Amino acid sequence: MPTPARSISSQLGGTKGARIGPFVLEELAGSGPYAEVWHARHAYLEGPRATLKLFTHPLTRQLLSHGPSVRWLDGNRYLPATFDFRPDHDPPYHATAHVAGRNLRQVLSLGPLEIKRALALLAQLIAALKHAHQHGVLHLDLKSENILVGEQDQLTLLDLPVGRFSAETSRLLRDASSASITSSVSRGLRYRSREQMKGEGVDARADVYGFGLLLFEMLTGDLPAGAQLPSQVVPTVPRKFDQIFSRCCAVLEKRYETMLAVEQELRGGKHTAESGSFSAAGVVAATSAAPTADGASAAAPTASAAPGAAAMAPHADARRKLGEELPATAIEGERLAVLDMSEICGARAFDIQAIPRVAELFERIQAAGLDRLAIDFGRIDYIASNGFGFLVNLADQLRAAGGAAALFAVQPKVATIMDVMGLKGFFTLCPDRPAAVAAVR
Repeated sequence: MPTPARSISSQLGGTKGARIGPFVLEELAGSGPYAEVWHARHAYLEGPRATLKLFTHPLTRQLLSHGPSVRWLDGNRYLPATFDFRPDHDPPYHATAHVAGRNLRQVLSLGPLEIKRALALLAQLIAALKHAHQHGVLHLDLKSENILVGEQDQLTLLDLPVGRFSAETSRLLRDASSASITSSVSRGLRYRSREQMKGEGVDARADVYGFGLLLFEMLTGDLPAGAQLPSQVVPTVPRKFDQIFSRCCAVLEKRYETMLAVEQELRGGKHTAESGSFSAAGVVAATSAAPTADGASAAAPTASAAPGAAAMAPHADARRKLGEELPATAIEGERLAVLDMSEICGARAFDIQAIPRVAELFERIQAAGLDRLAIDFGRIDYIASNGFGFLVNLADQLRAAGGAAALFAVQPKVATIMDVMGLKGFFTLCPDRPAAVAAVR
């Protein structure tokens, strides 16, 4: 497992007044598991300040070896201009123009945005992501802290990657984040797509997922809890946004494939390319029926909708066999089951050795029509990163079937890691069995 990153300040010169290439470091703006960000000035030239990102984690050298890509992205007003990029420097760095403003999280500390303002910012974010994607660059770390809002709500998308991603580097990033349990990592992981969490190969749909969560956050002021829709948090939000959010954050196969598809869905009326904004009236007036893949329309999702539930016909024999194989399992009715996770794993650890058994049993559980699960985690004292990926995928499948899952009796250290990995956004955590059963009924 990779070692959590340490600050390079003491060993590689990342201190105030130090020289990094032609730049002089002036003020530490922030740090994370992979990098430090500094405000800086050029040592020889008078001009605007620069922002230097110093790459501090050994993993970044591997990412850079896949081919630098930052130079391709200049020329878009929603991305900071590149001043210099030195992957061969020790430490490697990326220098961009300094942009003044507040990050979106700071803006949202005052409450959710008005629809018109949110649409204007979302249009700019789409323009930035479309430009990056057209040049083969994925962001993969969308979050409100990486969106700067300047004067007159000019948006700048920060922290694009400097190397190409593969399934292997996606897996390494996931594992490195899992090993570095910090508050800065915790919130960012909640924006990650399921395929990122599982360390699989990614494409533009990973950024579509992050965009959907930012849409939710702009409209409500915070990230969703469980299966919340924007209009359930702020009733004045039009249901059209529920549909767009749901499809952005759907399972991979049902997600919008490109940011262009999201843009077309958001238009709902006139789009003003010059101003980078959408017509709020167009979106608000849009029909409450969302287009499906075949061009037909479907009713907007509601809290009580249970798509796919009718297809999960009860199978009494399958449920009876499961009860015989897993004595600790209690099946209550046609859809609800209380499960002991350690019994399913066959151990106290939910790791890669347990996943084949767990996956096979959960397939049978769902095939038996059981889609409301109360899962006892009391005897699980370790969850590997691939176990988190499995749980996220399970939550997706249950949600698509109109089901739900609650975890109970989770050990404090496991609950802490679940919080860091963002699982609280997918599952309800309950203190005991009665509370978990009540939560999923």
